[in-house]
Amino acid sequence: MRQRWKLPPRVQMILMVFIGILMLGGPLILAFYSEAKLSTENQLQTEMRSYAMIAASLVDADEHEKLVDASQIDSDLYHRQNERIRTLVANAEDIAFVYTIRRIKDKYYFVLDPTPAGDLNGDAIDDKSYLMEEYEDFTPEMVACFETGQPTVDQVSYTDRWGTWRSAYAPIKNKEGEVVAVVGVDRSAAVALQEQSALFLRTLIYGFIFTMLALGMAVSTAAVISKGSKESPLELIVARVNRTVVENIILALGVVLLVQAGISQFQIIQNSRNTEAAIMKLESLRLAQNGLKNMREGHSAFETNVLIERLVERGEPKLAANLQEVVQRSITSREAGLNEAQRMQMGIDSQRGEISTKLDAIGASQNRTATLMFFAFLTAAVIGTASILFLRLNSQRERRLRETEINSLRMQNDYRTLVESLPLGLALIRDGRNVFDNGQWSAQLLRPRPPGALVPTALDNELDRVAEGLKQSENRREPWSTVFTAMHEGSSREIEVRSQPIYDGQGSFRHLLTFLVDVTDLRQVSHNLERKNAEIESTNKLLTDALGQLEANFESIVRALVRAVEAKDPYTAGHSERVMQYSLWIADEMGLGDYEKRLLEMGCLVHDIGKIGIPDNVLTKPGKLTDEEFEMIRMHPVYGANIVQNVDLFRECLPIIRWHHEKLDGSGYPDRLAGDDIPFLVRIATVADIFDAITSTRSYRVGMALDRAISILDEDTNKGYLDAEVVAAFKQVIARNGVIPQTDDLPQQPAA
Repeated sequence: MRQRWKLPPRVQMILMVFIGILMLGGPLILAFYSEAKLSTENQLQTEMRSYAMIAASLVDADEHEKLVDASQIDSDLYHRQNERIRTLVANAEDIAFVYTIRRIKDKYYFVLDPTPAGDLNGDAIDDKSYLMEEYEDFTPEMVACFETGQPTVDQVSYTDRWGTWRSAYAPIKNKEGEVVAVVGVDRSAAVALQEQSALFLRTLIYGFIFTMLALGMAVSTAAVISKGSKESPLELIVARVNRTVVENIILALGVVLLVQAGISQFQIIQNSRNTEAAIMKLESLRLAQNGLKNMREGHSAFETNVLIERLVERGEPKLAANLQEVVQRSITSREAGLNEAQRMQMGIDSQRGEISTKLDAIGASQNRTATLMFFAFLTAAVIGTASILFLRLNSQRERRLRETEINSLRMQNDYRTLVESLPLGLALIRDGRNVFDNGQWSAQLLRPRPPGALVPTALDNELDRVAEGLKQSENRREPWSTVFTAMHEGSSREIEVRSQPIYDGQGSFRHLLTFLVDVTDLRQVSHNLERKNAEIESTNKLLTDALGQLEANFESIVRALVRAVEAKDPYTAGHSERVMQYSLWIADEMGLGDYEKRLLEMGCLVHDIGKIGIPDNVLTKPGKLTDEEFEMIRMHPVYGANIVQNVDLFRECLPIIRWHHEKLDGSGYPDRLAGDDIPFLVRIATVADIFDAITSTRSYRVGMALDRAISILDEDTNKGYLDAEVVAAFKQVIARNGVIPQTDDLPQQPAA
């Protein structure tokens, strides 16, 4: 059995340590990438939201409401409002467009857009959106800004006629706090994609550095652990890592987990406090907004004063003072009060946006803490499980060592018994001396040997030759064998000696392992077998010669039968042999084996033997046959099959004899076989028979030319009569070999 390929132990150790380090550090790198990606996205949304809110604060809602017709695009009012937000585009990095959108029923229309008219970036599209131009590519976030009155940011990029963007939206509210329009701030999606790509590239670099460090650590660790050993990696680790080391690892792991748990708990408490403060701030803003609502709707100052007192109780004196200022101004002048309320509402919206961003950051921090805790406990679980496994394996290894020592002693005794019981002589030779042998060594040599000597000392040329051969085998470190005759006190035995150099694991020579085997009986049996084999070979030669003569006689009989059939019609002389030759050409072209070609040869030779049962006047009739005569001709395949069916040598040729006039569409005779029911060898014989029949001269016509004959074969193939593959092969060989000529000794054709 072929030995399965296996990695060297040191390479296995490197891979094991390397994969272990990657399993511990890889999730941390992925967590870092995920956290950094989330932080980048949060920062992007915060910046976009801030830009949108700043732009909304620059728009005068009352003047914005006066822009209601496309003809106002050249008015001072339009230019004055555009100028307010133009500076944002000029000063804000990566901001492509700033514009305002008005909603009328379920449709959205552009109002302000400080972008100059024309194609400024060369994309064949006018960059400006015009006053009261309908905007059809609105996003769900823009609709949500109209509905909720809160700033929103697109969660995914979208594409309109100007390009692909990420946008932020902030509401424009009138003095009553109603959303009358929305400011849109567009930033190219490519900017965010570049930032994400840069982050991914940095992560890849960190991952590559970590992988290289892990590989270096794996190589160093494997070099220390597996130095000078060929044990498996798991066995090496278990052998090097004792119980004390594992206990120290578990202790250190516990300390790390406690520290990590403490830090995580502190972060959770801090985030909880920040969340609580943010929620309280949102509640205070809600109270202030309710006060503004009461003032706009003309409610009594008493209700607003109650809200101001509640704000003071909640520790929001500044917010209470601002609300009080709105109330005082509304008492003096409602218009002034509404203006002040609008400014305070914008401040409340701004604070809500900041708190929303802060809550998002707290949520991200919570997720980060949870992720770190998960990976910390996952790492602890992996290391803890590995430590328990090492302890268990170490215990098992110690038990196996004890069992191995006991088994080693037992096996030494068993080996000693086995060696002594072997029916052959065995010896270990080192430095020209016999350092060990069993009892059969001297028994095979028929006499004892002195201590240390290779063979018994005697005036024996055969034993001296054996001793010299063993010494040369040891010196050359080469196997050696020979057969010699051991004789003693009238007894003689044929002994075979074999030697084989033995090396240790480091490739150093240990000793020469030598065997002595009594082959007396084996050599006698071998001589007898050689004699018997010679007799069998002689008998086989006689049988082969006889079989060859029999086959030659049989073939002569077959050809005589064929000539007897063809003698009835001189025009068909040689037809069977030509059909046989055509069939063999096709078989060679299609790659058939010798057995199939032999069946074709025999079957084609006798395929028309049934014509021997057709009357001569019908078989050689020069004119058109009657229906009865044609039916007689159609019976010749049946007659032929009946003639040879009891001849064993022709039994496998019967299909060719009976069915060589069958057609694939079932219109042939005598059995009207069709398709796969017609054997493949029969299809070959059919094509060969038809071709020779139409190219040979008969009593009633002259043979056709080659081109016409090939055309007829193609027509029969297209009609479904013949096998297309066989016909294609035949056309190849006939083009290469040509038509086999018909014999010239034909009767004179009758005059037309």
